[in-house]
Amino acid sequence: MRATAQSVAVENPVVSPGSTFTVASLFAGIGGFCRAFQNAGFRVIWSNENDPFAASTYCQNYPTVELFNKSIEQLSVIKDHLTPPDVLTAGFPCQSFSVAGSKKGFDDPRGRLFFEIIRLIREFGPDRPKILVLENVRHLLEHNKGRTFAKIVDEIQGAGYWFMPRNSEVLNTRIHTDIPQNRERLFMIAFSWDAFDFNDFQFPQAKFTDVRRSPSLTYI
Repeated sequence: MRATAQSVAVENPVVSPGSTFTVASLFAGIGGFCRAFQNAGFRVIWSNENDPFAASTYCQNYPTVELFNKSIEQLSVIKDHLTPPDVLTAGFPCQSFSVAGSKKGFDDPRGRLFFEIIRLIREFGPDRPKILVLENVRHLLEHNKGRTFAKIVDEIQGAGYWFMPRNSEVLNTRIHTDIPQNRERLFMIAFSWDAFDFNDFQFPQAKFTDVRRSPSLTYI
C-alpha cells in the first residue's frame, strides 16, 4: 500500500482536461467525492483517509493523488503543507447521528470529528476553501431535536461561511441518479464570505420518477 502515516508523495495530482478548479477530500473513503468532482472537471490535489483498507483502495483508484493516511485529528495545514483547495469535501462519520447507530452525537468521539473539519478550515486562515461540500445521514437534521444541526450551522458560519438550513437538502440515489439503490443522504453546501456575497446554491431536481409508484407498474 502506498499510503503511509505521513502521506503518499506525488508529482502530479489527478487532472481533468482543461480543469481550472481544485478539490480536496476529508474522510475520502475510496474516492467517491473525488470521482464526481474529477468527472465535473476539477483537479484533485490531496485527500485524507484514516482507514487503511479504504486508503489502499483509494491509492489504486488515484495513484497520483497525495493521500494522507492518518486520522484527521493528526492532519495539519502547516505541518502537512496542505494546499488550499477551491472546494473541500467531507463525508464525516455518521454512526453517532444515524437512527441505526448509537445516536450519541457529539458525545461520541466519532461525532466530534466534525469539529476537526472546522479546525482545519480555520488553519487555512484567509486561504480557506471557497466552498464546502459536507455529507451525512438524513437523521442529522432531527438529531437531539435539531440542536445538533443547529450547532453545525453555527460552527460553519463562525468559520466564515454563508450557510443556513436552506443550504442543505436530502437527496436520494433512487430519484437523483440512475444507480439502482434507495439511499438518502444529507448534503450541505457552504460558500466562503470572502469569495461570495451570498449562498444561492440550487440543489438538483429529481432526475427520475419513483418507479415503485409508477402507474405503469401497477399490474406487474
